[in-house]
Amino acid sequence: MTPEKFIFYTDGATAPTNPGPSAFAWVEISSNDNRLKLKEYSEFIGHATNNIAEIKSILSVLSYINSNIDKYINSEIKSVIDIYTDSNYAMDAITRGYMNWSYKRILHKMKNVELLSQAVVLYNKLRRESILNIYWVRGHIGIYGNEEADRLCNIELERN
Repeated sequence: MTPEKFIFYTDGATAPTNPGPSAFAWVEISSNDNRLKLKEYSEFIGHATNNIAEIKSILSVLSYINSNIDKYINSEIKSVIDIYTDSNYAMDAITRGYMNWSYKRILHKMKNVELLSQAVVLYNKLRRESILNIYWVRGHIGIYGNEEADRLCNIELERN
């Protein structure tokens, strides 16, 4: 039995200044056709930093998966869930930074801890139930999912 695979691309944007007006977005892409978009979500979040927008994009995907657990988690064989982001900061902070900062007892010195805490809780929960990976991809080089998430962010920024 082959595990099901799910692919998400996330992005956050802040313009014209950082901090400034911000938005985030994500898209779910078919694992059989990397140009077939299955689901999309975007949101304007007001005044924030780009790092906050990037973290919120990953948190939103994790929350969506958790809210639709029956679709993404198989009790017989672990599903593979790949999340791609062009933010090294968000990826590192969620996958290892937060835990390292906690271990070193320096969380109180770090930024975005409350937001990261929410993402880390969901990340760890979903990792127990699936094969969950967060990967970094270079932004703005023509990767369809990344470009779509970026386009949705820009639409939100233009709208607001």
